[in-house]
Amino acid sequence: ESVGPVIWFDFICRIIPKIGKQIDYTKIEQFILTLRNIYGFPIKRVSADTYQSVHLLQSLVKEGFETKNISMDTPKDVNALAVRMAIMEARIDMPLFDPFVDEIMNLYHDIALRKVDHVAGKNKDTFDAVGGVICSIGLEDIVEVVLSPSKTKPEVVMGISMKKRNIANSDQVFGDLITRISD
Repeated sequence: ESVGPVIWFDFICRIIPKIGKQIDYTKIEQFILTLRNIYGFPIKRVSADTYQSVHLLQSLVKEGFETKNISMDTPKDVNALAVRMAIMEARIDMPLFDPFVDEIMNLYHDIALRKVDHVAGKNKDTFDAVGGVICSIGLEDIVEVVLSPSKTKPEVVMGISMKKRNIANSDQVFGDLITRISD
């Protein structure tokens, strides 16, 4: 029997800029605002790792969002192990996202250091975004966007979670908006 909440992921994406370009964080801010203001997603909070996210979070506070810093690396391995438990208890309802599957298959737990990390040549950015949603939302009944900027590549992973799927045509909405961010 599951002891924690079931978390529904309405959307997970990896934003990769064109070769030679950087991620335009203003487009990510506009994406979040469009979801809330145009499409009616009741987004309450935006969370992110502090890496490259301070300005974005400050701008979103001015737009009326709650913001939160979250790290999958602290406290030690606690958050990563909470994600593992949620997966093992089948409490995550999410679309199949190959980068997430690849990343969790290439993680290891250093028990002595109490650290979950990726093997050489791999990363854990998608895992961090998914884990951020799981650990941040907890028992709250809110809609949250979690951003995980990569420390090794010019990309951002974004997860959007709702406990109740209540937005019609959300797949089409996300597809159209992601095309705009990536351009």
